[in-house]
Amino acid sequence: MVGASGEAAVKRSTNDSARLTADEVATFRTVAEGNPDVMTRLGSRWVFIDADRMPPEDKLTFGCCRRTTGVARLVYYSYSQNVAVDVRVKEAGVLSVSRRDGYQPPEGQADVQRGIELAKADPRLAGKVDQLQGHGLLMQPDQGFFRNDPGYGHRTIWITFSQGQDGDPKYWAVVDLTEDKVLEAGEEPPRS
Repeated sequence: MVGASGEAAVKRSTNDSARLTADEVATFRTVAEGNPDVMTRLGSRWVFIDADRMPPEDKLTFGCCRRTTGVARLVYYSYSQNVAVDVRVKEAGVLSVSRRDGYQPPEGQADVQRGIELAKADPRLAGKVDQLQGHGLLMQPDQGFFRNDPGYGHRTIWITFSQGQDGDPKYWAVVDLTEDKVLEAGEEPPRS
């Protein structure tokens, strides 16, 4: 096979400068979140999802030789406007802000955390899940819901509670992050 090596000790080098550090992400977020146009697009309720460095617009390079740019793409989700927001930013300022209608970015840590908080406060689960570990997975809002069902077309997350990572959930909840409420919740049936 061309370009392959049978040697297990062969490693590809990575270009650490192509990755954003936590400090760089914080800097880019400060720039973006200080921009009035970005904040207008995000509305009153939003969450930061992810950030990555943008490649150069000319010839792409790979591996250790990869060139980098000072441009980052930040992905947010506006709960209040029910839309993903893409922000291109440099340290000097925001380059562009755009809505990503119909796009559901993967769940972020803040999505999961908010879903867990809402589920724990729900009367159907209150007091039953305090000693359990919560987990979350983004649901497809247009699949599994009928058009007039609560949660249809919204950012919804499936929350489960278990004893650590044992894989056997004890309780569950469907949380509509757009509306900031629990749609359904209950106890998992015992597994045999």
